[in-house]
Amino acid sequence: MAAVFSHWESTTAMERAWWSTCRELDRNVSATLDRLRAHTATTPTHVDVGRVVQFLIPIVALFGILGNALNLVVLTRKSLRYTMDHLEKSAHSSISAFHFGAFRLEISALFIWRN
Repeated sequence: MAAVFSHWESTTAMERAWWSTCRELDRNVSATLDRLRAHTATTPTHVDVGRVVQFLIPIVALFGILGNALNLVVLTRKSLRYTMDHLEKSAHSSISAFHFGAFRLEISALFIWRN
């Protein structure tokens, strides 16, 4: 009978330890969920498009200005024009005009962006 009684005592102690562990785990999970809810409430869940555009327009415009300026430097060299026939010169003039227009558009976009 003593063996049965000691087995009952150890089972009860183990059960108490198990329930204590479960309660502690439940408190930890609840605290973690509360912290996650608080973090989610303070963290924006969407991207502010205005702020992205605010920084993206000048970067794209500056790269475009740089690229078009380099194109104009290369396309307006005199040595390049001497080696072309009439049709190539016509296409060359059109491409130069396109890059000059794009260059002006990007500069005006920067001025509009600043205002």
